[in-house]
Amino acid sequence: MRKNDTELWSPPVHADFMDLRGTKLPLRAQGQTGEDLRRHGIDLATGAQLTLYADDATDAGYPDDLTGLGVVEEDPELGWVAIVDWHGLRHVSELDPIDRELYLRARPEGFEPRPR
Repeated sequence: MRKNDTELWSPPVHADFMDLRGTKLPLRAQGQTGEDLRRHGIDLATGAQLTLYADDATDAGYPDDLTGLGVVEEDPELGWVAIVDWHGLRHVSELDPIDRELYLRARPEGFEPRPR
């Protein structure tokens, strides 16, 4: 999740993990993903690493984003994609304390998770 002890690889970028095609996640220019890329001034480039998230919740209904890391590449059929390790996805409540704190600082839209 993090580049070092003080920063994530990127500000959190919305990802539709339900659109995952094998290990490739299309990075659409429209919708929330495109909005996040534009808002954060992220230009996609092969090899760039992105901190990705999808809105999720605990069984009790508390916010608990699903997060992961994606490496950007250009696919001839899908356009820009992030290569994602499905097994590396974690809920915010499952992140180590440093990743969790960095994520919470970078995701200021009122997101406040509760323990699972």
